Parts: sequence; C-alpha cells; structure tokens
Amino acid sequence: MPRKVTRRTGRAAATSVALGLAILGCSSQESKLYNIFRCGKAATLVGHAKSARGAGLKANAFEVQGSRGHMSMEFNQRFMDEYGSGRSLDSEAVLDLYGSRTCKKLYAP
Repeated sequence: MPRKVTRRTGRAAATSVALGLAILGCSSQESKLYNIFRCGKAATLVGHAKSARGAGLKANAFEVQGSRGHMSMEFNQRFMDEYGSGRSLDSEAVLDLYGSRTCKKLYAP
C-alpha cells in the first residue's frame, strides 16, 4: 500500500530537487525543467533518492538563471495542483508518475 505523502514531505523533496533548477525565459525549457522537477520529486517521495539525484543531474545541463527560491515555490505549487488533494498528495498518482516512461528515462545515468 503506498504511503501517504504530506505537504511537509513534499516541500523537502521540492527543495532538494530544485537546487539545480531555475526559471528560464523560454517556455519549452521551463517545461523540460518542470518535468525533471516532478520526476525528481516523485522519486524522492517514494523513497528512491538515487533516482531523484539522477533526475537532478539532468537539470544541471540547463543554464541556471533567476531565483531558485521562486522557482522552487512555483514548481512545488504546480506539483501540488497536479497531484494534490487537500493537504496531502495522491500517492497512487505519484507512484504512476515515478514509473512513467518519461521519468524512467530521466533516472537513467
């Protein structure tokens, strides 16, 4: 049975994944960064820190500009809007995201 993920756990995961990311002017790059962020966060939330680090390394290929704190808050809010339900996350949806083809590509070294 998947564990319930709280906002507090989500914030910690968002902060760890967000360190190498920033909001960029180009929406396609921002979209790619958000996909990396959400896969990294999903990996962290299901307890797979190694996979989260793999996704984070992919983010380092992007030029870092702007406020990391602002980006982290924005991406975390988007994640909660997509996968949240009240004060907690939909564990099944997070597990599905973690196992998705897109995320599996990001976790690979």
